[in-house]
Amino acid sequence: MFSIIIPYKGGNPQREESLSNLLKCLKAQESLDPTNNPIIFELIIVEQTILENNYNAHKRIKEIVPQELAELKYVQLVNPDIRFNKSWCINVGAKKSYYDHLIIMDADSLFGKDYLRTIKDYVENTNPNHNKIMFCWDKLICMPGKDNPVTRYISPKNTLAMGAIWYINKHFLFNQLGGMCENFIDYGGEDNDIYERALFSQQVPISIIPYTLVHQYHDWSPANKINENLFDFTRQNANIINQRLRLATFINMFGFEGE
Repeated sequence: MFSIIIPYKGGNPQREESLSNLLKCLKAQESLDPTNNPIIFELIIVEQTILENNYNAHKRIKEIVPQELAELKYVQLVNPDIRFNKSWCINVGAKKSYYDHLIIMDADSLFGKDYLRTIKDYVENTNPNHNKIMFCWDKLICMPGKDNPVTRYISPKNTLAMGAIWYINKHFLFNQLGGMCENFIDYGGEDNDIYERALFSQQVPISIIPYTLVHQYHDWSPANKINENLFDFTRQNANIINQRLRLATFINMFGFEGE
């Protein structure tokens, strides 16, 4: 049983089309067949938006979610003063999740109809010391477009970032890692940060599920020097950051500092 969390930036037609395609992939899963030992999951879409005239975010999401995926938790985060904060969306979705097994999905990902079954099999059959966090792919095909003129092929070994789609145990995310770091804004860095801290915390390589994903093209966001500097600090101080984030999570949950 999984909670699928999709962090999403609203108000962008290109990304809305990508999200619609992703939801069609979920609808097509063989594991939804009630006669075929179905996989139970909840879908949580956390959308960060800026309130604008004539834009009803919740209505737009409901229009593109297939009826077969009616078990939907929708969360709208409204903050006109900041840019997209993917970590914030993930943390909120994880806290609202019913299940402990979390699958974080970028809204621009595509996969085959056997995907959830593949993830489930690997989570259940992997050594407990290696299944707290996993890459849910070993090859990512990046489709070409204006900012990416050729098709690119990426593997986890050359990204060193928990990008595209990844699995994490909810208790490991919050109790061991202190959640996602919300100091990253716009795009990039937060996935490198959680990778470095998870690698340091569990002291074993992060498992990789053999599966090929497709990354839908979208216009690239400008490079963010702030995020690059934050990630450099994480790489050098993973232990300190884990301790600080665990303390911050404890304070947030219980309202006071522990001894």
